[in-house]
Amino acid sequence: MAECNCCKSTSNIACNIGSFNSEERIRYDELRKELNVNRSIEELPNGYRFIYPNQPTLLLTIVEWISYENRCCPFIEFSLQVSGEADFIRLDLTGDQAVKDLLKEEFHLG
Repeated sequence: MAECNCCKSTSNIACNIGSFNSEERIRYDELRKELNVNRSIEELPNGYRFIYPNQPTLLLTIVEWISYENRCCPFIEFSLQVSGEADFIRLDLTGDQAVKDLLKEEFHLG
């Protein structure tokens, strides 16, 4: 299994990928791979917004991924915006500057 870059962070924050057993780690990697497709990203002052098409199965994937990510990276604040009338699901990942820097590195946000 590939190790996430955030585990190598030099800041005071670091992910606890060890909070997953081997099956959970495999599922986490699968979810993350799925969520890297068909998304757009906006930079926020304190993080990033991930924008996805508003599809019920995708919403479930996002929520499941958040449940894992929240365990290994509890310092990230998650905000999910969804409405049946909206075309998009918006997922904000935010925190202080160290969190934003980690997100930029981990998600290759240039």
